[in-house]
Amino acid sequence: MNIEETKAAIEVMQAFTEGKKIRFIGKLGNGPVDWCFATAPTILRWDWSRIKYEVAPETPQDIARRRAEVMLAYADGKEIEYRDHRHDSWSDAKALFWAWDRCDYRVKEPT
Repeated sequence: MNIEETKAAIEVMQAFTEGKKIRFIGKLGNGPVDWCFATAPTILRWDWSRIKYEVAPETPQDIARRRAEVMLAYADGKEIEYRDHRHDSWSDAKALFWAWDRCDYRVKEPT
């Protein structure tokens, strides 16, 4: 793999660890596969020589589902973090208001 391919692979694997859908095409087992989708822990072994992987684009349904999961977790008393689209760091959401157009939200990981 060259540098660009390695960077792309790292991006895909990082997205995978974050639970994002990965789509892939290539040869699995004895036959070719068209674009398929996978999420953790479906992919147990990466085979970059025979399979092309990429982060699958989110559908409107995926976005709505992800947002609903965070909002339900908040309703269940879980702590929420937010990240302004202009920044990379996550912060605790103290006084929560949903501004999905400006921020991403997630359930805070236990420490």
